Amino acid sequence: MNKQFTMVLLLFLILFVTGNSQTINDLIPRDESFYIQSSLNYNYDQHGYWDIPGNSAILRERSPLIVSEFISPENDRKYAVRRSSVPGFVKIHIDGIAGFLDFIGRSDSNGVRLVFNKPNENGNQEFTFRYNGHGRFKIYNRNGKVISLENRSSDSGRTVILWDDNDGPWTEWVLISTVTNKPLLPDDKINERRRQTGEDMTGIGTLYIQSAMNFGKNASGFLRNSGNKLFSGDLKEVGQGFKFNILQSASDFAYYNLVSGAGTNLMLSADPAGSAITFKEADLTGIQNFRFQYRGNGRVKIYAQDGRVLALKNAAEKTNGYVELTEDSEEAHTEWYLIDSDKNRIALPEGKTTQQITLEKFSVGEPGEIADAFRLIDEVYEIVSRLQPATEQTLSKISALQRTIGGAFLLTSGIEKLTARMNNTLTAIAPLTKIPALGLALKPLTVTLDFSKTQLENVKNGIDAFKKPVIDPVYENISFAFSRVITLKTQLSVHKEKLYSLKKDIYEMYKSGEYDKAILFSGNVFERLKSVRSAMGLIGTALSQVDMVCDVLNKIQEPVGKVNTGLAEFEKKYREIDKIADEVNEVLDRRLVREIAGVKIDVSLREVLNGGDISSSVEGYVQNWAEGLLRPLIEKSKIKLPELPGILDFKSVLAGSVDAAGEAKKRGAGIEMITESIAPLLDQLTFEPGLR
Repeated sequence: MNKQFTMVLLLFLILFVTGNSQTINDLIPRDESFYIQSSLNYNYDQHGYWDIPGNSAILRERSPLIVSEFISPENDRKYAVRRSSVPGFVKIHIDGIAGFLDFIGRSDSNGVRLVFNKPNENGNQEFTFRYNGHGRFKIYNRNGKVISLENRSSDSGRTVILWDDNDGPWTEWVLISTVTNKPLLPDDKINERRRQTGEDMTGIGTLYIQSAMNFGKNASGFLRNSGNKLFSGDLKEVGQGFKFNILQSASDFAYYNLVSGAGTNLMLSADPAGSAITFKEADLTGIQNFRFQYRGNGRVKIYAQDGRVLALKNAAEKTNGYVELTEDSEEAHTEWYLIDSDKNRIALPEGKTTQQITLEKFSVGEPGEIADAFRLIDEVYEIVSRLQPATEQTLSKISALQRTIGGAFLLTSGIEKLTARMNNTLTAIAPLTKIPALGLALKPLTVTLDFSKTQLENVKNGIDAFKKPVIDPVYENISFAFSRVITLKTQLSVHKEKLYSLKKDIYEMYKSGEYDKAILFSGNVFERLKSVRSAMGLIGTALSQVDMVCDVLNKIQEPVGKVNTGLAEFEKKYREIDKIADEVNEVLDRRLVREIAGVKIDVSLREVLNGGDISSSVEGYVQNWAEGLLRPLIEKSKIKLPELPGILDFKSVLAGSVDAAGEAKKRGAGIEMITESIAPLLDQLTFEPGLR
């Protein structure tokens, strides 16, 4: 086919399907209003409803969105959705009122509070819905932040905030009709549309994706985001771009987006003009839409919306290789396994299962070579079956350590953000210190902030100094062990299938009367499986050794957890100060417009504090007005920030963990060597040419 014609055809297909696509936003009626309740409370109690504090008849600009108990159907509890001028997004407003859901602050910051404001086009009033099934919706802003409950709590009065995307009922909302009092359930319409395209991937969490060419053989062939381009690589560098999330497409709910990592807005994107695959910010076009086709026994194909299939380039089973979109085929390089990164097992589309294997029906009663081979197959099969839960246990321990060590690594970025926010707070409060009486009252707060900022910076510097010599090698060694154990788990599943096939082949040959062939092959199986049995025993020992290393490294968890808990408590208390800074900025814009003793006054509080030109005859009046506005804020500012505990213990246990983590890597390498010796033994167990 002519290359230019192919390009035009692909562009046409994308435009066609995009023009005929349907989004979750389209399934929300525009002529109906809803109560919106947290999924935490739905069907349990009457708490967790969106609300605006105060009298529903008085709605001010920047009225904060909170959750509260549903007592009566007030106007400020009813919300409607209308179209936005931005494709793929909608606006949410109070029914019958031009008060639109908005937020104050950076669109990419966590903890930003949601408010209701007069209509604007600055991008802060655009939101999009995704559907999680069973009446539960997630709502995102244009930067991919999800609308969440503050501190994951639906207690009355809790604010509603923006946060990095995460899964849980605190990020899910139920839209309840104000007319029928029933939830909006678009499941039937969604399922009908999905059946026309591919599998239902609802509920699948964070994934590793491995090529069928490598699955059960080695730790290579895992999809990886490297420099915002898609490659395949060895999982020993786990965490470095190997994790993906499947999200319902915002541009067409029949498709899905593949998102790189957690808390990002980078989506797999298919170049319509070529085979390149990159990661880009969400753009709500068909190039980021993919569908899945289940091939049985855990394997899936991944198709771009234009029909091309995701494949290893040149069908190459390499440690590091290229991935492309190409024409469909029946080859293994176009098939993938989805591995749940939390449960460390194959993730399947809704309603799909894998083959259940049993060996019992292949039993024979006669003694001799066939019976001996059958007994040994059963024995090895039983060993593999025992190793599988042992592997699960080891993976669980390593995963817990990865999260702990990853948490130590992420402490630095969290502290950096918190320090920047403290600087902003100090900047906001600084103008108040120009009024002598207020400056004195604020002194304890500014001293607390300065001290805490210094403490945070010292912690960050201490962790930074540990990062390269300690945290990085510990994490890398543990990750290497993880990659080898998760590969072992997939290999054990493949080995069970192989053992099943061996016994089935011998049994069928025996039953068909080809006794000589069956006896000859049984002898070959028996000799090789003796070596496999010995190797399997070594694997059990190696897993036990990795478990012991994990138990030694577990001592990291307590001090790391203590620092993380301390930081969370610190940030929780700091938010109270942060809210005061927001209120300060709002109060600074208040204006005094009045005529006193023939003098016309029109001045903002900010201008007063910055030394605005005020007649001496009214200066005292203005000063009293300013102090009257700010005094309530000063009373609120009497907050003491807690110290961060456990830093010395944290450093001490990290320093002692390097050798133990190195031992984990060594044991992981040992497992890899053993499994590499087993695979050929089983792979070579086939009938000799001419015997079949």
